Amino acid sequence: TGISLTRAMQGRNIKELAALMHRFAALSLPKLADDAMVDAFAAAHSPAEVFKLEDIEAVFGARAKVKPDTLAGLAQAMRERLAQQWRQPRVQQEAKTQRTDKQIEEEILRGYDVVLQLVNDALHLDDRNWRLHLARASTLFDLAEFQYGKKVDLAIYVEKREAAFKEYEQAARLYAAALPEMEEKEETPLVYQQWFNANLGASDLAYVTRQQEPETNQLARVKSAIRALPGAAAERHFAAFAKQLGQSANSLRPELKPRYLRAGL
Repeated sequence: TGISLTRAMQGRNIKELAALMHRFAALSLPKLADDAMVDAFAAAHSPAEVFKLEDIEAVFGARAKVKPDTLAGLAQAMRERLAQQWRQPRVQQEAKTQRTDKQIEEEILRGYDVVLQLVNDALHLDDRNWRLHLARASTLFDLAEFQYGKKVDLAIYVEKREAAFKEYEQAARLYAAALPEMEEKEETPLVYQQWFNANLGASDLAYVTRQQEPETNQLARVKSAIRALPGAAAERHFAAFAKQLGQSANSLRPELKPRYLRAGL
């Protein structure tokens, strides 16, 4: 406690983790759960260091051979860290990285490039994977909001934002198509939650920082997508969405809650 995890130590951690994964593979053990692998990879890093593509391949293997769902989980983990801890000057100061604001910004943009590379490469192998499309949608949206805060050209912001909403819609279509093959315990309202949350300014509610009037047409599309689910699945997803709506309200600042709950209702 109190000792910063240096980049040199981080490098050793990643080498050790990669060696351990090779040992598991040589023993023909069952594959580790995707979440466990992503968590181990994240734990090998300093909280101030954005993941690198070469480190990802060292631990997970060649991207062409990694399961799409694993890459989707890794992309979501990176996206969440890019939206919060990696861009915070306080985290950088505590880790003693001595990065300037400009260097932090460059690292964040590099991180978004890595996420989009991972997702786009995986989509070439499995373009029907709804998790990959969801990861791409949320990454594009978060990147657009980050650049908005950096006063990027408005046309670039709008283009990325619109591309994100199209990806959310595609992810919802693919999720609905995959639903008949899922067990009920595997169902999740995640696609609809992140699509809905993006209307308030961030794909994860904890990162909403500014007032933004939700777009009525996008809310209608989210609602229609859930309503179009087959049989009793629509009601189950509405119930799960409503439950999440109440739970998530606690993560918002007080001034943002009324708009969030009105949009949800």
